Amino acid sequence: MPGVSKVPRGFGDFEADGRDYRGRRLRAGPAGVPEELAVFIAADELNSAITDRRVLIGAIVIAFLALALSASGVVVRALQRQIRQFLEAARRLARGRFDQPVPVQGRDEFAELGREFNSMSEQLKAKMRQLLETIHAAGQALSAGLDRQGVIDLTVRMTLDACEAEAARARPLGSEPIVFADSDAGSRDTRLIAGIEQAERAALSTAAETSPEPAATRENALRTGNGRGPAAGEHEGVHALALPLCAQLQSHRFPTCLGVISIARKGREFSAQEAELLQYLVAHAEVSIENADLHQAVEKEATTDQLTGLSLRRPVLKALDRELARRRRDEAPLALVALDVDDFKKVNDGYGWLLGDEVLSAVARVLRECSRDIDEPGRWGGEEFVVVMPLTDGDGAEEAAERMRRETEKLSIARLDGRGEVRVTASFGVAAVPESATDRESLVAAALAALARAKRNGKNRVERAPPIVG
Repeated sequence: MPGVSKVPRGFGDFEADGRDYRGRRLRAGPAGVPEELAVFIAADELNSAITDRRVLIGAIVIAFLALALSASGVVVRALQRQIRQFLEAARRLARGRFDQPVPVQGRDEFAELGREFNSMSEQLKAKMRQLLETIHAAGQALSAGLDRQGVIDLTVRMTLDACEAEAARARPLGSEPIVFADSDAGSRDTRLIAGIEQAERAALSTAAETSPEPAATRENALRTGNGRGPAAGEHEGVHALALPLCAQLQSHRFPTCLGVISIARKGREFSAQEAELLQYLVAHAEVSIENADLHQAVEKEATTDQLTGLSLRRPVLKALDRELARRRRDEAPLALVALDVDDFKKVNDGYGWLLGDEVLSAVARVLRECSRDIDEPGRWGGEEFVVVMPLTDGDGAEEAAERMRRETEKLSIARLDGRGEVRVTASFGVAAVPESATDRESLVAAALAALARAKRNGKNRVERAPPIVG
């Protein structure tokens, strides 16, 4: 071909009419026929096409990257929104808000996480409601007037539930006064008990090192578990907490360590929040015990004669009603002894009321010493006394009254001016149900009538009410 440089066999570049080409030369005819075929294109056109393709591919790559970047931004914003929702929900839980769950859409991992989060929120809500109900029930029970043992039993059950323990117990100290008895709740597993005992030893050791403090400075300390954290114990995988229970009783000047309350469980330590909850519950028990002790002291003062220490008329009448009710149920006998100090007015007038008080106190002491544990001696009024004697018939009451009379006759009270002594005697009247009475009024009337007869017949004697006729 004129003006054409030699076309290379195979693929290559060549020149024709002063223009560069790129092509391929190859055999195209049948075998034995010397024919060849050459395919070529101008080099500048090929380069232009390649450049165009590169620009197109670059644009496609850039567009893909832009789309990927935009999509990733959308995904990141979605993730941030989901994380923000979880964070806000966690903050609501921390503030005690359980009424706004995490929005859940779809079935992806975040949706599953949201469902689990909401489930956990519901469980916490139920646990908090249960705890508040328990504390509310405790407050109602305490305000209803539980005794000290009831306070301890309730506190032990509350600490078991509120702190998610497996075992809880309260143990009093061996020293006086014994305010409460042993109280247990939950498992009695020996491993749990061993862990509790270890924590109790540590707690009581700490209590022994704490000096008493004035009551005026301890109100705040009582509300936080005496200002101390619970002592911890660990034994063979059992974790335990123990806290001394201290209260200021009316009979003591300073707070007294009454015992220790403990909790234990296996495999998991108690959290700081659970330790604080134990402190709160024990402090609540301490205040309740003090209130119960104060109530008991006030009640005793209202029902006990301050001079003699015997019951006043109202509790004596209650004791009579109680024993008469038992008699109607069990047909048990019941007796009442009434007595009056002989010539007591002469003692008061001649030697003064201070000596008269000494005489009354001495007679009351005789009645206590001559009475059984089930008897109820009391001051009826002035120089008159009575003794309620359950499970006692007329004969037994008469013998008891005679013994009281003899012991009273032995009394000798020193005069306050040091000029000798005053002798004391008393007259007694005895009545019994069903022998000489049928109810409280007739029993009291029969005993007082017998007492009046003893006075008329010479004093310092025992008279027995006659039996009911018919």
